[in-house]
Amino acid sequence: MKNFFREIALSLVAVIAAVTFGLLAMVYFNANPTGQPGIAGTIIETTGPLLLVAIIIAPYFLPTLIAAFRSHHQTVAIFATNLLLGWTVLGWIAALIWSLTAVQRQPN
Repeated sequence: MKNFFREIALSLVAVIAAVTFGLLAMVYFNANPTGQPGIAGTIIETTGPLLLVAIIIAPYFLPTLIAAFRSHHQTVAIFATNLLLGWTVLGWIAALIWSLTAVQRQPN
């Protein structure tokens, strides 16, 4: 289950980076002399709000991402706390502190 959250977090970061790079490239190469928005302008108008939502959601789930990257033994509980109580500032801070606590390693 811990690897699942790690893979989801890495995928989310990769998708946000790819979309951001793509949007910046389209803005840079959208030199249209007629003044009309080209295909790049249309794509930016439609994907801009989605990128904004992704940029807002990523910091909200920061405690979960930290716990997943650290292979925290309580990643699922941290995710549940983050999801259900993260909208309160205290719940988000509690999840963040919990994700930064010591990780208990399983004996092999």
